[in-house]
Amino acid sequence: MAAPGAAVVADADLDAPAANPPPCSSTLSITEGLLAGNTLAMYRWDPPTRPTGVIFLLHGIFAHCRFEFLDSDAGNFRTRYVGSVVSALNAAGLVVVSHDYVGHGASSGMRGYFGSIDWLVEGALAVMDNVLGGHAAGAAPVTADGEDVGAGQDGGDADLTGLPVFLGGVSLGGAVAILTSLKRPGRFAGVALFSPAVHPPADMFGLKGQVLAALSGVLSAVIPTVPVMTLPPSPFPELRAAVEADPLFYRGGVRCRVGREMLRVYGEVGARRGEVRGQWLACSGAKDVIVSAEGIQEWVAGVMAGAGAGERAQVTERRYNNMGHDLLREEGTAQVRAEFVSWVKKLL
Repeated sequence: MAAPGAAVVADADLDAPAANPPPCSSTLSITEGLLAGNTLAMYRWDPPTRPTGVIFLLHGIFAHCRFEFLDSDAGNFRTRYVGSVVSALNAAGLVVVSHDYVGHGASSGMRGYFGSIDWLVEGALAVMDNVLGGHAAGAAPVTADGEDVGAGQDGGDADLTGLPVFLGGVSLGGAVAILTSLKRPGRFAGVALFSPAVHPPADMFGLKGQVLAALSGVLSAVIPTVPVMTLPPSPFPELRAAVEADPLFYRGGVRCRVGREMLRVYGEVGARRGEVRGQWLACSGAKDVIVSAEGIQEWVAGVMAGAGAGERAQVTERRYNNMGHDLLREEGTAQVRAEFVSWVKKLL
């Protein structure tokens, strides 16, 4: 047994500034398109050596990217870089880039709200084009103080030119990753999905959820921003406490339009699975109560059957029987993260 205070010393070491370099943070101002007038909070973590690739990570609904992809510190605030999936990807040589969706985290917009899944896809494309160079219109990077940073979206970062680009998404972020990849076919060396929102749970969150789903068209048109139901909380007390402690995590109910959009997303990613190409990693937890693990397996089967042998997507599927929805955060995540990083490294 460890001596009293040993854990405190260990936590102090893990949370020391030297072990937790802050990300390069900036704000992306959008002047055109669906997100015109909004700003997106962007974060970038660079590897200690010359980069071998770039990965864009997309968080889940109501969370924000630092909560999703960093670890809990001694106070259970998700600020710890050391040991996180971000640090593991950095150690593999990848530049890690993430952002908060509109209405989430430190980005602008009504908390917990987006009027269309297209808002999130357009935001993801704007961030990617800003970092890599591209053609997304109306996005200009500024610092928190309003000073210009970087070369702008047309030039991107010259140091990243020609490097393999990956995409990863958690839950809602998984659906956003799928739709984003379909906007840029052939752009990504690989796409990783963790509990992707490709199918609702079989019980639709009970009778109330089923009734709301049936009325979602009317409700989203009449009262689009009104919260109508809450999602099941994590079964892990530490994760629930971290959510409660985080001032940027939206803890209100699912708004009518957001619920309607999620139903639309399930249909769209299912209908378009035959268009999926390239290398994919699809991870699910058998105990998931937020999305259907069986539905994820069905989606993968549809992807695999969706094209001729020469064009078929290559999907590495992982199912974790003792895990639930939060594959990158809950107990057992070490295996998930290790397999994720190993999969990326094989494609570099």
